Amino acid sequence: MYARIAGAVLSLILVGGVVMSASQEISAEALAVADSTQYYIIREYNGRVAVFREGEAEPHTLFDVSIEQFTDADAELLRKGIRVNGVRDLIGIIEDLELE
Repeated sequence: MYARIAGAVLSLILVGGVVMSASQEISAEALAVADSTQYYIIREYNGRVAVFREGEAEPHTLFDVSIEQFTDADAELLRKGIRVNGVRDLIGIIEDLELE
């Protein structure tokens, strides 16, 4: 669905404003609650890829990845914004895009 760019895969879990690597443990209950209550938007921000909590103007997470590294189709999706339901889907998109 999304083209991949070269580089290492970075998995993030964004819970309560804390950025943690996916290798850190988090309770299944906390993940389920966060997953069902938060929407995120992955989109272009000043030429780079960013994650926003839905309704917020400032990015929650900003990646040092230019949208110029993506195919034209993926870059257009990022310009429009990709709405994601919950942390699990967010992690999946981040992995698909291979953001570092």
